[in-house]
Amino acid sequence: MSPLRGENILFLACGALIHNLGLVHFFGKNDPEDAWATEFYRWLKERILNFNIDDLSLFLKKAPHARLAAPSTEHFDPLFFFLGSGMGEKPKIHFDSIRYGNGLFLIASIGKDEGSAYEKKH
Repeated sequence: MSPLRGENILFLACGALIHNLGLVHFFGKNDPEDAWATEFYRWLKERILNFNIDDLSLFLKKAPHARLAAPSTEHFDPLFFFLGSGMGEKPKIHFDSIRYGNGLFLIASIGKDEGSAYEKKH
């Protein structure tokens, strides 16, 4: 993906980086955030924004509550493809929200960002 960086391509990533179906509040979309999820996301966000690949690659050992947040890593692993596409460029987070008690939903981009079509129309 890195050759596309020279063509002013914007890479967009979205997903559920905290994904533990055993602990989700299925009927509580607006329930308060579980403290462990908030703590994990603070750790995660700081490392994403600072492009700290070393810590992120060892998240299961270093991040607080990592085993609760990502008991299996299939929802976390694509983060590395996304960050790798930026060739060291720091990402921008456009949206983040913990819903259902502990489900983290995140949208981020790396690359040329001239605003959304919605922003240009309004």
